Amino acid sequence: MLWKVPLAGGEPVQLTEFNAKWNAISSDGSRISYFFMSDDKWRFGIISSHGGTMLQRLDVPANLKESVIRWSPDDQSLFYIGTIGNTGNIRSLPLDGSGSKPLTNFNSHSIENFAFSPDQKRLAVARSPTFSDVVLITNVK
Repeated sequence: MLWKVPLAGGEPVQLTEFNAKWNAISSDGSRISYFFMSDDKWRFGIISSHGGTMLQRLDVPANLKESVIRWSPDDQSLFYIGTIGNTGNIRSLPLDGSGSKPLTNFNSHSIENFAFSPDQKRLAVARSPTFSDVVLITNVK
């Protein structure tokens, strides 16, 4: 469930009656996006920051890698980490229902996290290579 608590103190306010996680607040503070499960699938939901019914729901793209979402500077899209193979890129999912679009065009490494500067003009991206080894140990006594 989503709750909000005034920074100055006061009583918490419950915003949803269902499980919702990994939220992000829009740039203007009027909406909150979050992940929720419906019909055994993860989806994005959007609710007013004052609570109430869900304003919008979107299918989570199949290439979504991490549970990190951010609002675009104009609050018209959600940004997420999309991965193909071991390569991650930031993608934009417009709220108008049109298809997602790439924001970055990396050719290697995964993305662990990302954030915009307070003025929304710069993007910080935490990237890392993906390594994996398989070792078979036999005859252990």
